[in-house]
Parts: sequence; structure tokens; C-alpha cells
Amino acid sequence: MCAKKHKAKCRKIWAEKNKERMRYLIDRWHKKNRDPNTDARMAERAARIERRENTRVLMVVVKQLKREAMFREGLASCSYCKAVLPRAEVKIPKNDPRKLAGECKRCRTRNARATRKRNPETYRRLRREQNARVMADPTKRLVKSVRDRTNKALVYAKTRKQQGTSSMKYIGCTRDELRQYIEMQFKPGMNWDNYGRQSGRRRAWHIDHIIPLASFDLSKEQERHKAFHYTNLQPLWAADNMKKGSRIIPKAFQPNLLYPPAGPVRAVGGLTPACDIVKK
Repeated sequence: MCAKKHKAKCRKIWAEKNKERMRYLIDRWHKKNRDPNTDARMAERAARIERRENTRVLMVVVKQLKREAMFREGLASCSYCKAVLPRAEVKIPKNDPRKLAGECKRCRTRNARATRKRNPETYRRLRREQNARVMADPTKRLVKSVRDRTNKALVYAKTRKQQGTSSMKYIGCTRDELRQYIEMQFKPGMNWDNYGRQSGRRRAWHIDHIIPLASFDLSKEQERHKAFHYTNLQPLWAADNMKKGSRIIPKAFQPNLLYPPAGPVRAVGGLTPACDIVKK
């Protein structure tokens, strides 16, 4: 037994030192003892792989042609449930050059919910980072506040925006112009540091709708443009805003806001406050 172990050990050492020779001997043995049917089996296997690849390519081409035909008819297919829906109801990925298939609303909701469930910590971290970015930029914070208030008002009124309509379209000016317009109406003590919730003795101020949203019929598109227009916004101390509620303060009532201009009203130096518009 000891001799056999010693012989196996020596054979292993020799194989390690003579790898090229060992490879040559193994190849020679396989060629000498090759099964005569091996070549036929290898050729058949290669042909089978080629047929499978050709079939796969053909299926891709046929699928693409079907999608193009649906696209010409204004339709698109969901990549998950395979449902054929109007193209407006299917979200097409931006990195798809052909833009012929995507996710339907039901599958998108289900997939997003499953992803959030699998990665709760990741979503919490991303939400915290996003909130920090918004809070650090007064313009982003202002726009987010106005946009959220617009959407909540529409939900409360049991209506919704037209598909593809941005909240900024109702406001009637750009983000920077909106911030500039609010800053022009700041009262002494107002700044972006005390915007929002009150902390300790620090006074806080809110964005107030001069004519309350409750005074408009938000189910009508024309009324929305009047209600959410930037000239209907003003900075107001939080305590005063809470007291005001949904009432119209006589001094703040501005008839021209019922028919706001189609675009931003500009003076030589930029936007003009609503109170100046009334005087003119």
C-alpha cells in the first residue's frame, strides 16, 4: 500500500512538472480511442444550435414587425402582461430607441410596489436625500409646495389634470420668476429660513391663495388657470393664514385675479406684484 501511494505521489509530481507532455499524451489517447460516431454527434449538435439561433432571431424580427404595425395604429404592448393598449396608457422607457413597448399602469404599480418591498431601506435613504435637496434649495422647496397644494386641491375636488399637463402651466411663470415674485412681497422678518412650520419662537410664513381655492370650480379647466395663477399667491404669516381660512379678506380682494393675464405680467425690472397690477 505504501508503494502504491508513493507511486501515485511521484506520478502527480511528474505531471505537475511536465504539463505540456501530459496534455500531449492525453490528446493522443483520446484520438486513438475516439468513438467513430462522435463527429456525427458533434455535427448534429452544431446544426441544432444553429437552428435554435435562427429561430430566435426570426421570432425577434416577427415580434418587432408586430409592434411596428401596432404603433402605426396608435397601440403599444405591455412587456409584462402582454396586453395591447392605447399608446398613451403604456409608459415607454426613454432608452428604447424604437419606443414600441413598455409597462402598463397596472404592471408599473405592481413592479414598483414589489421593488419598494424588497428594498425598504434604499427607498427610505433616497427619500431622505431628496427631501434634503429640496429643503436646501428655496426654489425647489417653493415649487414642490405649490405643486403639492395644486394636486391636493384637484384630488379634493374629485378631478384631475389633463394628461401631460404640468402644474407650472397653471401657475403661468417659470420657477425662478415665481420665487422672485414671492420675494418681492416679503414683509419685514420674512425669509426662506422661516418658511413653513413654526419652530420655537420663530415666526413662520406660508404661501397663501389670495382668493381661496374653495371659491373656484376646479372641475373646469379655465377656473384652474384662474385659481392657481401666480398672481393669486402671496406670502402670509402662518398665524394670519390660519385665521383667514377659506375666507376672502376684503383688503386682499383683487378683481383682476378673476381674469388673470394669459402669461406673466412683466415690468421693466421683471415681474409685477398683483397689487401693482390693480393700481395700474
